[in-house]
Amino acid sequence: MRLTGVCLSNPVTGIEIVTTEVDEEHGRRLVAEYEIQPRRLRDALRHVHRSWTETFEILAGESCYELDGVELRARAGDVIELPAGVPHLHPWNVGGGTLRMRQVSVLNPPDPEALRAVGYGLATLYGMAAEGRVDAKGRPPLLQLAATLRSFQRYGIFLADLPVGVQRLLFGALAALAWPVGVRPYYERYVLAAAGATPAAATLRKRAG
Repeated sequence: MRLTGVCLSNPVTGIEIVTTEVDEEHGRRLVAEYEIQPRRLRDALRHVHRSWTETFEILAGESCYELDGVELRARAGDVIELPAGVPHLHPWNVGGGTLRMRQVSVLNPPDPEALRAVGYGLATLYGMAAEGRVDAKGRPPLLQLAATLRSFQRYGIFLADLPVGVQRLLFGALAALAWPVGVRPYYERYVLAAAGATPAAATLRKRAG
């Protein structure tokens, strides 16, 4: 499945994402457009990428983000850089209107498999949220979260609040329990649904173009 043009929508967090450019052949970079509705839950998964640099350009609205344990503010016109190896939280909406932003992720070294694993995993988590299969904070069942995060670990993506060794053991053990009961890092039906055109996706693609 192509990753360019994928639309993810999470009704719990009020986040919609459309990928507008994905280097699927070489895995060098990904570009995505975000819309985040006001008065919703903020990103709760503080994490770190060992080999990705992320840049967020705030196009409209007001946001906060976290970098290396420090909460910072950004508004329309600001550009935020989240370097590889530094714990962070993606920008969340702190204004009264819709937050719009553009994300550019650069992988060094390039890794197309990492882009696919993350894209498919996020499609699954967002798809489960759309079906109401998450808790009030937008989190899926524990075994599902463990299976998906375990797949991210293979590409140097870790939670920031637990030692890496502990995460490898914990999520490895949980993922081993998940497999026999049919829990997978991602599911084809969610991936295919995310690739389908929706009115929201069409709107964001038009803005991105």
